[in-house]
Amino acid sequence: MQLERIEMPRPTTFDLTSKWLRAAEARILKIAANELRGRTYIATMWLETNGKIRAVDARPSDAITLVLRATAPIFVAPELIANTNALSRACV
Repeated sequence: MQLERIEMPRPTTFDLTSKWLRAAEARILKIAANELRGRTYIATMWLETNGKIRAVDARPSDAITLVLRATAPIFVAPELIANTNALSRACV
């Protein structure tokens, strides 16, 4: 929805979260999908607030949805891309 610029009639949970971050004067600096544990992808989101940078554990899908609203960079560990390709071939 965010990539296609589709407007929802009511705010989504991600819209609300983005508004909370702005109200708290926090901003998303970047996210990284950095690990695969079993079949679960792990991501980290870095937030800056009051001059401090904090790393927050996040689901990749949630972090990506929020970072698209913040227009911050998205990073993916190279080994995850290789594993994703392997998983895709195994599921076919």
